[in-house]
Amino acid sequence: MKNEMSPRHVPKYTFETPDMPKTVNVKKVELPDKQIVSAKTIKPSGTLLNHQSLDYYYQISKVEEVVRKHKELKAKL
Repeated sequence: MKNEMSPRHVPKYTFETPDMPKTVNVKKVELPDKQIVSAKTIKPSGTLLNHQSLDYYYQISKVEEVVRKHKELKAKL
């Protein structure tokens, strides 16, 4: 992407997810994971087939906090 577009189009982090949230009709759901990564807490709807897949996105939402703490610790050393 960086070579074909400008560097601002390159995401800071990329993650491979173990499972995508899906509905009971096995359709992919993107809105809950987008909201979670944007630091919002959501209440999963009853139409989600695999609620446990959202746990991974809550971990991703804390990446910036973990990286910041790591840099602070590294600076103190």
